[in-house]
Amino acid sequence: MSSNEADGLDFLNSPIVQKSNYLIEANDDYTANEHKFLDQLIADHREDDPEDKDYFFEVRKLLKAFGIGSENHHKLKQMTNKIQSKVIPIFYEGKERRVNILYHCTYHHNEGLISTRFHPDILPHIKGLAKKGHYTKYYLANVHRLSVKYSIKTYTLLQQYRKIGYRYFEYEDFREKLGIPLTGKKAKYSQYGDFKKRVLIPVVSEINNETDLSVDFEERKIGKRVIGLKFLINPNEENSERIRKVVEQEYGSVSYEVIDAEVLDEELGLAEELTDLLRCKKFTASKIIDQYPEEQVRAAISVYKQRCKGTEIKAKSAYFKKLLQEGVSAPSASGQVPKRALKDADSSNENLQAKKSVEQIIKELEAELKEQNREAVQSFLDNRENDPVIEVLLGNWMDVSLFDDKLRKHKKELLNPEVSIIDKLSILKQYKACWAAFMGHMKEAVVPATKKDLVVFAKTKGINIKRQPDESYVLL
Repeated sequence: MSSNEADGLDFLNSPIVQKSNYLIEANDDYTANEHKFLDQLIADHREDDPEDKDYFFEVRKLLKAFGIGSENHHKLKQMTNKIQSKVIPIFYEGKERRVNILYHCTYHHNEGLISTRFHPDILPHIKGLAKKGHYTKYYLANVHRLSVKYSIKTYTLLQQYRKIGYRYFEYEDFREKLGIPLTGKKAKYSQYGDFKKRVLIPVVSEINNETDLSVDFEERKIGKRVIGLKFLINPNEENSERIRKVVEQEYGSVSYEVIDAEVLDEELGLAEELTDLLRCKKFTASKIIDQYPEEQVRAAISVYKQRCKGTEIKAKSAYFKKLLQEGVSAPSASGQVPKRALKDADSSNENLQAKKSVEQIIKELEAELKEQNREAVQSFLDNRENDPVIEVLLGNWMDVSLFDDKLRKHKKELLNPEVSIIDKLSILKQYKACWAAFMGHMKEAVVPATKKDLVVFAKTKGINIKRQPDESYVLL
C-alpha cells in the first residue's frame, strides 16, 4: 500500500456528515449499518480529495463500530456487497439518474483493511456543496447509536427541515423513501396500523432518544384513511449537549453552530408550507410556485393566514389562487391586511361556493361518494370474517379476468385454495388496472344500491339534485 493510500487510514476523520438534499431525498433500502458505513465514508471525505481517491478503513474498527463482532469479516463483506448491489434514483437538474454510491470495494486480507471509492456520479452531491447550496449537515454521532432500519433515513429527511420546524409527506411517498412501497415485491406492512406499529412509532422513539431532534407526528386523513404524515421537528437540547460532549472528546472543540448554519432549500420549504396550508398535493404546490413570483406567493400566504385564522375554508386551493390572481399585498407591520385585500377576501370567501358551476358541485359529490364506497369495500376486505365471501367473489371475478396477460402468470396461486386471501389480494394490488377492476366488482357486490345512488347521497349533504334522462344532473 502506497503512502498516498495510507492517508485514508484514520478512522472517524471528521465528526460531520455533509450531503446534498437531492441525495437525501433519493428512495433507498439501506439497513442501519449500511447507512452508517456510507455516512462514515462521506464524513471522511475532504473537499480537496481527488475524484479517484480510495478510502481505507481498518476492518477491526469497522466491525467494532457497527457492533457486528470484531472477527465477523464475512458479515462485513456481505454488507458492502449489498450496498454495491443497490441502485438509488437521484432527481437532479431535471433528470433521474440511477446510480450506486460505491465504485468498488476491495478487501486487503493480509493487511486487515478494506478500501472503497465513490462512484463519480455521487461526487456532485458531496463536493462543493457550500457554493451550490441545498445541502444538509449533521454530526455523525447522531446516527451511530441508531439501530432501527428506517431511523437513519427518517432522521436525515427531517434534519433537512430542522429550521422550518415541520415536514409533511404524502403517506405513500414517505413509504417509498424508506424503501417500503405499498405494492410490488418489497411491499410489507400494507395496513397503516401495522406500518405505524412496526415502523413509525419505533423510528420516532429512537430518534427522540438518541439524536439532537425531538420529533412527533400528526396523521392527515380522508375519512378513516391516512393520506399523509406531518412531522413536527424541534431541537432536543438534552441529547444535543450529550452529542456535543462526545464530539469534543473525540475531536476537541467543534462549534455546534456550524451544524445549525446548514443551507436550506427555500423553494422546497415554500412548497412544504403550501402543501400543509392548503392540504394539497406537492404537485399542486409546485405548480403554484412555478406560475407566480415568490414574493407574490408569500404575500398571498400572509393574507390567507390572517384572513382565515379560526375559519375553515372548504375550497382552500381555489381561494388561495384567487388571492394570487388579485395580487394581494402582505399584511403591514401592524399585522393588518390592506383594506382592498380584506374586501376582496371577504367577497371571495362568501361567494366562492355560490359561483361554483353545477358541474363542479356534481363532480365533488361524485368524488366524495366514490371515496365513501371505496372505504366501505376496503373495510369489508379488511375484515377476516368475510374471507369465505371474498373467496367466492374473487373466484367469480377471476372467471372472466384470468385471460388478462398480467394475471395469467399468477393463475396457479390465484386458484389455489391453500393460498390465503391476503396473499391473493396482494398479487392483484401489483397491477393497478386489475385492482381497480376487482374493487369495482366488489363495490357492486357488497355496497347497497342506495349507498351508490348520487341523488340519495347528495340529500345527506343537504343538496337536492335530479338525474336527467341523459344521465346528467341538475340542481333543484
